Amino acid sequence: QWFAEDEFYYSYTPPLLQGDTVDQFLFETKSGFCEHYASAFTYMMRAAGVPARIVTGYQGGTVNEEYLQVKQSDAHAWSEVWIHGKGWMRVDPTAAVSPLRVERGSQALISENSRSWHDTEWYRKLGEKYDRVRHKWNKWIREYNALKQKALFQIIGFEKQDAKAIVIVLGSIMLATTVLVMLFLYLTRPKQKLSQYDKVLNQFIKLFAKDGLTKLNYQGVIEYSELIKKQYPQLKDEIDKFISLYIKLRFSKSPKKIQKADSQLQNYLKAIRQKMINVKKQVD
Repeated sequence: QWFAEDEFYYSYTPPLLQGDTVDQFLFETKSGFCEHYASAFTYMMRAAGVPARIVTGYQGGTVNEEYLQVKQSDAHAWSEVWIHGKGWMRVDPTAAVSPLRVERGSQALISENSRSWHDTEWYRKLGEKYDRVRHKWNKWIREYNALKQKALFQIIGFEKQDAKAIVIVLGSIMLATTVLVMLFLYLTRPKQKLSQYDKVLNQFIKLFAKDGLTKLNYQGVIEYSELIKKQYPQLKDEIDKFISLYIKLRFSKSPKKIQKADSQLQNYLKAIRQKMINVKKQVD
């Protein structure tokens, strides 16, 4: 009753107490949090001859799906007094000063004006999801044991721990995981940007592929060009110029020279295409 009627305040940042801390708190500062009120009340009960003790623990928590999430901010302190015929009875002197602190927890004392983005609903839900991930990690990875292994096999349909079946299942999981990882790496691989001279070379290859002269993967450009010249000996000079310039561009270290020669390579290809048309007309 004294705590409720006198000018006592609940505060997370009370003045620093020195010397006789209980007297200083009760008669001077009158400001503190749960530990101040619990210790002062317990002291007065003992002074009055009533057995009393301080109890520290946690008040409340947050239900996070299948478990109760208790944070350090939920820490609380209260008193217990011995009542003859009833035993130890809980008394929370903080309730007389700040009922909201006891009814709704420490977060209820944060005023709306002092709330930051850390106290918003979306941030709270994000924190709960992060804590659930940590809980699953601790439960199924760090604290994994024989009992949890048995429970896991029961979930996936193995009532009895058959060694052969376990090897098959784990092997299948590892194989499927490897395939998925390889597929992901393949689909997300950085695509190589073709240079202008490589684009012209592809046009050169497509031109002769139409006549059945397909370039095989293991063939280099020189070997492939020799194959073309056997079928089109009339194009030997033009093809030699084209391949020679391509090789110079391919291994050149001068970007300026490459830019100037790219157009020349394109001109060589045009000359090959035109002469090829003329050769076919003569054959027809």
